[in-house]
Amino acid sequence: MANTTDFQQHATNLLAKLKTKKEAAERDYKVRLAEIDREIEAVSITLRLLREPQGVTVPLTGLKVETQLANIVPITNLVGKTLRAALAIIAGHNGGILRVTEAKPLLLNAGVLKKPKHAWGAIYTTLSRSPEFKKIPDEKGAFQLVMTDMQKTLLDGDTRYNVAVKL
Repeated sequence: MANTTDFQQHATNLLAKLKTKKEAAERDYKVRLAEIDREIEAVSITLRLLREPQGVTVPLTGLKVETQLANIVPITNLVGKTLRAALAIIAGHNGGILRVTEAKPLLLNAGVLKKPKHAWGAIYTTLSRSPEFKKIPDEKGAFQLVMTDMQKTLLDGDTRYNVAVKL
């Protein structure tokens, strides 16, 4: 009987050691999985940033505004404007060049346009019909801002003129 009791004690001790070893391996496994998940997330973020233009988040609204680094257009300049006026402001910040694909997310986030589905068409139609813009040949969705000196002055914020020019 002593043999059987010793064997049971030994088997119980071995079972406890194996369970402890399994728990340690599971903890190590979870730590390694967490590290791999963090690496996957970092690479995913990097790829997303490479695919999308850089964005600036507006602190008050939390909206993300798509911008180019050199040509940041404050969203507050676009809020409450007509589509033509907002397009002129965006073009003014981009050296007179406006691309529909760059303007679309800005206008949607500013609330100038409501429906993303129809935004591209609305922007393109407005630009092609507007006398302030001229289509750039051989570039898809690109327009050149053509303005008078008075309109340029008003867009730059000069308040010497009390003339309202509707863009």
